[in-house]
Amino acid sequence: MKMNEMKEKITVTSNLEDLYLVRCFIGNAACRAGFGESETWKIILAVDEACSNVIRHAYNGKTDRNFEITVEFDDNRFVVHIDDAGSGYDLRNHRAPNLQDCIAKRKAGGLGIRIIKELVDEIDYQQVDNRNKLTLTKHLPLEAANA
Repeated sequence: MKMNEMKEKITVTSNLEDLYLVRCFIGNAACRAGFGESETWKIILAVDEACSNVIRHAYNGKTDRNFEITVEFDDNRFVVHIDDAGSGYDLRNHRAPNLQDCIAKRKAGGLGIRIIKELVDEIDYQQVDNRNKLTLTKHLPLEAANA
């Protein structure tokens, strides 16, 4: 086992008001993993967007469902697993809307997946036993990995 290896899990209700729990959980774990403030906020934003999509789209806004978030990290990478039982959507194949079109049309929303893709290094999605398993990976900065 590596010196900085860690794994933690939290179960959250499908209520947008509970996303603050997710942000705290992810932020604390990212700091312990060795990320600085800027990178920590990027990870928090990516996970917050992904969880918002679970609540709004996979669970269609139903607030009586649950989903799990597992964080694990070692000396090289920080991995967030989001596991839900809602309707699935493979965001790896999502075609991002044109940002200039969104601005010109003053269209709000629809940029969450684009944000997620820009803020993390790797994205994986699987549907296993009627559950959606989204994995977001961020590589630790070299200075943190060598500390």
